[in-house]
Amino acid sequence: MMRGASEQQRRPGTRSDPQSLAATVSPRLGEFSIIRHAELKGTLAAVFALLLLLIAAAIKNAHMLNADGVAYLRLASYAAAGNWELMVSGYWGPLASWLMAPLLACDLAPLTAARVVMGLSALVYWWGCVRVFQNFELPTACRVVAAWIAALASVFWSVAYITPDLLVSGCLGIGIGQMASASWTRSRWQQASAGVAFGLAYLSKPVGFPLGVTFIGGIALLQWFHSGESWRRLVRPTAMTALGFLLVAGPWMTVLSFKYHRPTFATGGPIAHATAGPPDVPRGHPMGRLLHVPEEGRLTSWEDPTRMPYAYWSPFESRDYLRYQLGMMAYNLRSMIVLLGSLEGFWLGMGSVVACIVLAAFRRRQLREQWWAWAWVPLVLLCGIYWPVYRYEAVIDQRYFYLGLPFLMTCAFGVARFAAQGMRKHSALVFWALVVAIAASFSRPAWNNMRGALDGLPNPASVTARILANRLAAAGIDGPIAGSAQVGDNRAGLFVAYFLNTPWHGDQPDATAQDYANSKARIIIIRRNAPREPDLDRSNLLVNLDDVLFGSSEHAAQFPLKAYQVR
Repeated sequence: MMRGASEQQRRPGTRSDPQSLAATVSPRLGEFSIIRHAELKGTLAAVFALLLLLIAAAIKNAHMLNADGVAYLRLASYAAAGNWELMVSGYWGPLASWLMAPLLACDLAPLTAARVVMGLSALVYWWGCVRVFQNFELPTACRVVAAWIAALASVFWSVAYITPDLLVSGCLGIGIGQMASASWTRSRWQQASAGVAFGLAYLSKPVGFPLGVTFIGGIALLQWFHSGESWRRLVRPTAMTALGFLLVAGPWMTVLSFKYHRPTFATGGPIAHATAGPPDVPRGHPMGRLLHVPEEGRLTSWEDPTRMPYAYWSPFESRDYLRYQLGMMAYNLRSMIVLLGSLEGFWLGMGSVVACIVLAAFRRRQLREQWWAWAWVPLVLLCGIYWPVYRYEAVIDQRYFYLGLPFLMTCAFGVARFAAQGMRKHSALVFWALVVAIAASFSRPAWNNMRGALDGLPNPASVTARILANRLAAAGIDGPIAGSAQVGDNRAGLFVAYFLNTPWHGDQPDATAQDYANSKARIIIIRRNAPREPDLDRSNLLVNLDDVLFGSSEHAAQFPLKAYQVR
């Protein structure tokens, strides 16, 4: 079925609807927007509120730091200094560091620069959600409600970590939204901009490459099924989107291929699979289980762990490994369902996904032209890429599935409209009751998390590391550092090294005083009252710095970290 004038009459409220306010404002705005007057006001209000909330949350969480953030900030510092060799890493996407680099070059404090870029990432993520809501053709009221919920959710995510997960999800959402547009098959702008968005997703995070390729193919197939056009007429638009993607992604792939001397788009996939392997040998990141000296010029090997001695494995090596791989995938399936379900309060979105799949099976002809009914497809593609690679844990790894939020809401609000339309009486009442229930379900975790972000999130590792770094600097004690000094989920020892701008030589869980002395580190940091503390205290290879840093052992005993100096 061709998308012509008859379709405009059949589908009021879409981009081609002449009643759209945007179409009456200006021809150019009408070409690119389907926003009605009420939606425009609601969207502008959401943008203004989001900006204020992002600024407030950033101020309250200026102390937040994580190990990935250290890597991105270090790569940004190399970019700001023009050190291109150290800036290149196949494990991390470069875009977040590139955005931080000009801020660091202007002497902005590193953690402040990170907060600015994370706030920008939240705005990109929010706009990606809006594009999904618009082009998957939700009712206007639902789009406004969903946009507000996405704004609330992004506030907490913008300060919880320093990672590009919001940025990659936003770019993917923009690309998917562009491809789902009614004008994608006709507009070179829509085709090219979708490809550019997918390319930026890859530059944000390496997983954006397989996700971009998968979404380009998957959404093109949905366009073919949705429009009823000949597949030959979709070859050129798809090729144009793929070309935009390759033009953005290609240069960075070329740089990585030259660095690693083989065709490379990323090195993180094999590493993630290696760390999730069977427990027959140590599988964790070597930076946390081996004392080592990082590459010259780098603060930590975590900036590019590609050449570290990971225990790589294949499920085809043995029957036990294959059994483990299948068990990990079964575990991941449960974990991904839990992680997606944690994006809302009452699992109405997950229930709606099941409803959409059932409707796609039994009402396919009736819902062929309803984009919301196929919003479950990007969710399946997202989970499919992640499924076999890594072992996902509930809550901790929710950031990998930020992109799921707009599609869960699209399924939920779409099913609500479909259910209300099937009612002979009180359809409007049923629709609004369902909208309120869905809004409450998705708002509950978003609101609670946002309140926590505005109060300030705890990060004891960062706070204690800053204190210890200041005391070491005041005492004139410097040199390479070893030891994780794990506080919560973070490595305070790594943070101390970052704050002092000195190399971090990793850690070894069973390291002795002799191991530390041989590590070429000058300062050893552990968690106070750790099992190995008595042995380190008795060693004549190390000097306990409690008296130097705190004045007395009694005062030092109140501090969670303990430092030694190698004689």
